[in-house]
Amino acid sequence: RADIALLFIGNNREVETENSDRKNLNLPFGQDALIKAVCAANPNTIVVVVAGAPVNMHVADSCASTILWSWFNGSQAGYALADVLLGKINPSGKLPFTIPVKLNDSPAHALGTFPGNEKAVYSEGILVGYRWFDTKNIAPAYCFGYGLSYTDFSYGEPNINKPVYTRKDTAIITFNLSNTGEYDGYETVQLYVKEMNPKITRPAKELKAFKKMFVTACNDTTVTLELPVA
Repeated sequence: RADIALLFIGNNREVETENSDRKNLNLPFGQDALIKAVCAANPNTIVVVVAGAPVNMHVADSCASTILWSWFNGSQAGYALADVLLGKINPSGKLPFTIPVKLNDSPAHALGTFPGNEKAVYSEGILVGYRWFDTKNIAPAYCFGYGLSYTDFSYGEPNINKPVYTRKDTAIITFNLSNTGEYDGYETVQLYVKEMNPKITRPAKELKAFKKMFVTACNDTTVTLELPVA
C-alpha cells in the first residue's frame, strides 16, 4: 500500500574485496528474487545499488521504476542519498566503468585471460574498458560515462578554431549546451576522438577531454574544450 518502495541491493566486503576475484557479476544472497518480489508487490520500486564494481542488473532493469547507483559512500551516505531521493540535490554522476550485458563480453573473459593461472597476459592491449566494447561493437548494459539527472540537456553543433592542425597546435572546440528541463543541474560534457587510418591498433574512440558544467533550467551556456593535437 506504500506509494514508493525503496530496495537496497548490492555487494558487501565478503563479495567485493581485496585479493579476491568474483566468479561472476550476479547479485549475491538471492537478491534477484527479492527484487522480483518487491517489484511485483509495488511497481513503483526504486532500486538503490550499493556496490563499487559492475553487477548484473538484468532483473532490476526489467521491473524497477528507477535504479540509483549509490556506491560505498561511507558514514554520510544516508544523508547524501536522502538529498538525491527527495530532490534537494540534482544527481549528476557518470559511470567510471562499463557494465556489460554478460561477463564474457568483457576482454578478460572474451580472451580467456580470466579465470586462469597466476600469470595474466593483457592481450587486449590498449583496448581496456570502454575502448574494448566500442572497438569490438559490443553493446553494454550501461556504458562508460552514462548517467541521468532530473533535467535534460541538449548539445549544439560543435565548432573548431582551425580547419587544419599541426602536431604543435591545440584544437579548441566550442558548442552550445542547453538545459531543456525544469531543474537546475550539472552536465559532464565528454569529448571523444579517433585517429583516422592509424598505423597501429587504436580504439574506435577515446575520451580526451571533459568538463562539468552547471546550467540553470531553460537556459544555455557555451562550452569550450581544449585538446592538444600531439
